[in-house]
Amino acid sequence: MLIKIKKITELILPKKIFCLISIIYQSIKYKSYKYLFYKVSNDKEINEKNLINISIDKEKIILNLKNSDLDYNDPELSWHYHLLAGLSDNKKNLCILEIGTNLGKLTNFISKMFKSSEIYTIDLDQKDELFINSYNREDEIYRDNFLKERSINLNKKNIKFIEMNSLDLLSNFEKNKFDIIWLDGDHTNPQVSMDVLSAYHLLKKNGILMTDDLIFDQNSRESHLSQGLQPVKYLSDIKKLKTFYFVKRVIRRNAYAKKFISFSIKI
Repeated sequence: MLIKIKKITELILPKKIFCLISIIYQSIKYKSYKYLFYKVSNDKEINEKNLINISIDKEKIILNLKNSDLDYNDPELSWHYHLLAGLSDNKKNLCILEIGTNLGKLTNFISKMFKSSEIYTIDLDQKDELFINSYNREDEIYRDNFLKERSINLNKKNIKFIEMNSLDLLSNFEKNKFDIIWLDGDHTNPQVSMDVLSAYHLLKKNGILMTDDLIFDQNSRESHLSQGLQPVKYLSDIKKLKTFYFVKRVIRRNAYAKKFISFSIKI
């Protein structure tokens, strides 16, 4: 009901007034004055400084996102889309691995950004209890619709989908070395640490590992659900990776729950 009211209000009111009302509402909802005064521009500045440090062209990102009907300044768009749009290269034959397929929307996006590259994406077997009992997939109708939508998104010549547990990454890809790995599987330990270490070993030298949903604030209400920072930081501290941290979304709710995406280069 609230979502419907929000959509109607957004259509009726001028954009600036709607945004102001939204900010005040969120401040009351989360009982946080920080939300009201949070400077979103600081998060954008962090990300754009990082783009300069890793030599990714902002204008290239804007253009590639626009060509995919995505907006660089959309506060709900996760910055892994920005990074992959900036890395986009349809001239090189790269080898790319995605750990955690979900609906395959990102996989589809990657296939467009890297048309001449080979993209592997893995997720749990659809009959695995871990797969069935997560993300509302225990509902059979929902699960069937989920699988149909995923199948459509993955129907690209340069995508290879494999149903497997990421525990078996090294044994399944022992002959493969990847240029880019996007890690968005199980966010909790011990699995996430194993995935980070496996991904590191599967990367080519100077290859890029990006890891989703890292949380620095251990007092965050979601810190127990996202534990990928420790293994990434460990490999960075011992000089195996050179890592930059991007704010996941440039959005006001970072005032009370901020997540990051790591962008790591194998040394």
